[in-house]
Amino acid sequence: MSAEGSARPPLLYTAGALLLAAVAVGLLASTLSNVPYEPKSDDGYYLAFARTIAQEGPGAFPKLFASWNGDSGNWIYPSPLRIGFVGVSALWVKLFGATLPALSWLSIVSHAAWILITACFARRHLEQRRALLATALASFAPLLLGTARQALQDSFLLVWMALACWTFLETLAQPRSRAWRIAFVASFAFAILTKELALLLLPAFVLGWFVERRARAGELPAAPFVWQLAMPGLITAPLFLLAAGGFGPLLQTVRTVLGSPSTNTYAIRFGSGPWYRYLIDYICLSPGVTLLALGFAGALLVRTLRERPARAEVQLGIVAAVLLFEMGFFTKNARYLLILELPLCVFASGMLCELVPAKWNSRWIWIAAAGALLCILDWRTFDYGWVQHGIYDPLSGALLQMRAILPASGR
Repeated sequence: MSAEGSARPPLLYTAGALLLAAVAVGLLASTLSNVPYEPKSDDGYYLAFARTIAQEGPGAFPKLFASWNGDSGNWIYPSPLRIGFVGVSALWVKLFGATLPALSWLSIVSHAAWILITACFARRHLEQRRALLATALASFAPLLLGTARQALQDSFLLVWMALACWTFLETLAQPRSRAWRIAFVASFAFAILTKELALLLLPAFVLGWFVERRARAGELPAAPFVWQLAMPGLITAPLFLLAAGGFGPLLQTVRTVLGSPSTNTYAIRFGSGPWYRYLIDYICLSPGVTLLALGFAGALLVRTLRERPARAEVQLGIVAAVLLFEMGFFTKNARYLLILELPLCVFASGMLCELVPAKWNSRWIWIAAAGALLCILDWRTFDYGWVQHGIYDPLSGALLQMRAILPASGR
């Protein structure tokens, strides 16, 4: 049953979502005393960028590009191309101080926003209790908790990529709504400005539109969706040009960003492998949720042969499949694909509902108990891996060591 287009959520649902966000924020805040910052690595670069823009204003962006391009030692670290995050973090450090812990709080706030966004949109497209279950799983995903206390852009990016996915889904559900089109364009454009990786969502949106149009050709004319998908690029391109200080510096930065992984020894040694490396990583991170989600994905494929599944499930499945395919050609790191948590949590919630028979008495009590157990296990994984053992970069080796599949370093 879909809640698509339904009215304002009831008080209990809203209270549940707010409680999940508050608990996650409180638990994360209690772990900040031992975050393993790396001032000479990615988080140090983000802080330096933010401090420069906070002190000198947006006019300093061309200087950041020139400095980054001028030293090849910078090229394995984040580039100033991520002007959306740099701009917001500059404002953040101006308000709360130019420190790495301050940027950690930006990540925590972003995680809270992710929880509330998931709750808001999931209820519009899923049965209400299942929507809250999916939100709970999204709140305590170990990888998201791990990145939500770091001074990096990952949690912030996740917010905008999730918004782009959900608002695109809304434009399919309500193709005549100008408000949802504007919301999609704005969120997708800001996701691209936050990190260039967000562009990889575009083929998923194109394929998703074609799949939906097969059943509703008359309701989904091509021209409006072509403009809808083109507008984020038309908005972001001039902003990138202004920030870089011209076409030449921008082109040089893009070439370096695309080419540097092939000469980055660290990326080659620790980020290689097949596309399904991401699935292995997610099984190490959250085996219960990932296996349930994979089971649901298989059931969804079978279901499409005899009926038309829910739009949200199909579209999120397309996002997951396309991103896994695309990311197979790049350096692999679980935190590069945080958005995969969205279909995983939605699919896992669906599989839990499938596994508990409808004829069972107190069926939703059993489902809620299973969901709570998954959340507790995920929290314990986060606590063990990130809090107790200081994972900074969730590469496959660290995750396999966390599960004792590989021996710990130095043993």
